[in-house]
Amino acid sequence: VTAMAAPFNPESLAEWKKWQRLQGLRDDEAEQYVHKYSVFTKKEIFDFWKEFVDYDLDGSGELDSLEIMSLFGKFGEPISLRAAKAIVSGFAEGEDGINFNAFLRVMYGIKTGTIDAKNMFVRAYVLQRATNENVLEMARTSSSYLTELSLANRKELGQDGRVYDALKFNSVLTSLDLSLCDLGPLHATDISEALLDNSQLTRLTLSHNPIGDEGFQKLASSLCMATDSRSAWEQVQDAKDEMQDLRRDYSSANSEYNKYLAELREMNGIIVQKNGNSSLLWRDQTARRRFEDMRKKKDSMLNELEVAGLREIDAVQYYAKQKGNAFLKELRCKNCYIYDEGGHMMAETLRWNRTLTVLDLGRNSIGHSGTIALAAALAHHPTLTSLNLEGNVFGSEAGKALAQMLRSNTCLTACYLADNSIADNGTEEFTEMLKVNTTLQSLDLSGNIVQADCALRFAKTISECQVTPIL
Repeated sequence: VTAMAAPFNPESLAEWKKWQRLQGLRDDEAEQYVHKYSVFTKKEIFDFWKEFVDYDLDGSGELDSLEIMSLFGKFGEPISLRAAKAIVSGFAEGEDGINFNAFLRVMYGIKTGTIDAKNMFVRAYVLQRATNENVLEMARTSSSYLTELSLANRKELGQDGRVYDALKFNSVLTSLDLSLCDLGPLHATDISEALLDNSQLTRLTLSHNPIGDEGFQKLASSLCMATDSRSAWEQVQDAKDEMQDLRRDYSSANSEYNKYLAELREMNGIIVQKNGNSSLLWRDQTARRRFEDMRKKKDSMLNELEVAGLREIDAVQYYAKQKGNAFLKELRCKNCYIYDEGGHMMAETLRWNRTLTVLDLGRNSIGHSGTIALAAALAHHPTLTSLNLEGNVFGSEAGKALAQMLRSNTCLTACYLADNSIADNGTEEFTEMLKVNTTLQSLDLSGNIVQADCALRFAKTISECQVTPIL
């Protein structure tokens, strides 16, 4: 009896069309690709073809910019149409899209390491296919594919302490997203400790995690540069530079000393006698004086090296007591169960931190006192350009404090304060603030309690300013 394969019974027309496309790569064509891209087996060629068919949504045989956008959505990294078009133009062999041969060429470049690891498509593709262990290894070894890492909603990996350990030494990762990973205070503490040793990460997203005040206070403190911590860091750098210069000068002086000593021996200018102790018998007093000067210079530089070494040790130890992360620019902690205590700790951090440019604390429960503390800390902050406090329901008095802060702040360009129960008296403060503030470009006051006449006065002021309102 001859066994017969079960017939293919598609459940939809789309499934039937996809099945037909899967049959589109013949065995002899696969063999030709194996010959062209010898690092792949025929099975791998067919696997790539299946991937390509999955990505080619319209069945055109090419990946166009819209399909690239859809693909990046699957990777968890949405991109703009303009970015998608740039990717297509970078890889396409024709004008319309990336055909299968071009797709294979990219896979070949990834396999052989001959393609730029910083390319957006290559990086996203590699990370999408990577296992948890692959990602951990890339983080540990500072892989060039891992300049940005999104672990949003990947709880197992997001909670893995090895990610935080790798962060201490990673030298390429600039952006890390740990949203929706169910991180608690202990995870936040581990991350804050990693931040103390990290000097590359500039964007950190921890939104929608129950880290609470306890965890957030640890994060905030890791970003808090003490009053003289920057001076301490500069002292460390100066001490290291001094040591480097002195080592170079001492090496040169020592080399010159040994070279002259060898010349004197060749010219029989000195006689070395060894009778328990080495001694020098000089034939030429001029040579002796020159030699003594060189030896004094070398010994003096050696003493300087020892003293400089002690200064470097002292500077490093002092900085270790003062240090805080001075590299993170964007911190997003939306919906992280942060209350007034967390607000006060961040306010203290902002008094000394001079690197944060984006702070997102939306949808938390930072109340009246925490918000007022933040407003006071931001009155003259020199780097923060975007502040999100939407949905904290801190009320009109705290809203008035923020409006007063915006009168003196000359750096913030975007402020999001929706859904905070800011009533008419608070809105009036924002109306007056807009008459003097010249840097704010976007202000969101939507979802607050504003009467019609107050809203009209606010709208009139807005029309006279170059500010984009959201009401």
